[in-house]
Amino acid sequence: MANSKSSGSGEIINITKDLLGAIDRRDYDAYRDMTVPHISCFEPETMGNVVDGLEFHKYYFDRFPAEDCPVTIVNPRVHMIGTDGACIAYIRLRQRMNAPGKAVTVKSQETRVWQKINGKWKNIHFHSTASE
Repeated sequence: MANSKSSGSGEIINITKDLLGAIDRRDYDAYRDMTVPHISCFEPETMGNVVDGLEFHKYYFDRFPAEDCPVTIVNPRVHMIGTDGACIAYIRLRQRMNAPGKAVTVKSQETRVWQKINGKWKNIHFHSTASE
């Protein structure tokens, strides 16, 4: 496996940014297009359980408004796994306004696993740990 300086790492960072943008815009069609139907995840909302499939995520897309919050990926580490696999680990910083109208930054540690399927990168698993 190679580190973040390897060929393809810039592409993985960019598609990860695109995916995070789709999440914040609540663009479910774009999110669905960038993931596999059986995506698995661990995230704070799963309460310590691994969850499979898009249905769990669609709930949040349907019920929460889009956010216009800049996302910064800090210190990304990309590991290419052959030509059709990649893993990226990074810190995600999101700038937003809280209820009283104060600017805050929210941090999470995230890892995403990508697989190239039919020539297109798809997110197949992620793990997110919030530390606001």
